[in-house]
Amino acid sequence: MLYSANHKVSDFHTRAYACKTCDVILQKIELISEVAEIALELAMSNGAASPALCALGKSKLIGKLPRFRTIRTTYFTQLLQQHFW
Repeated sequence: MLYSANHKVSDFHTRAYACKTCDVILQKIELISEVAEIALELAMSNGAASPALCALGKSKLIGKLPRFRTIRTTYFTQLLQQHFW
């Protein structure tokens, strides 16, 4: 999860993590400042997620935010992604 990332940072992140067997999908979610502050505090206090557990960490964090409480905890990135479509 990147926060306050500009275009150059997100482009670098995409290129660094994309490979032949995995895709990187960027999803930008606009938040009001109060919710963004909560998200930032949660992300910073949670720390880095284990590489294989990134969807689990993101879904737990997002599910704690106002307006996103219906997001279910999941190990699967595609299931998490479906909550936003």
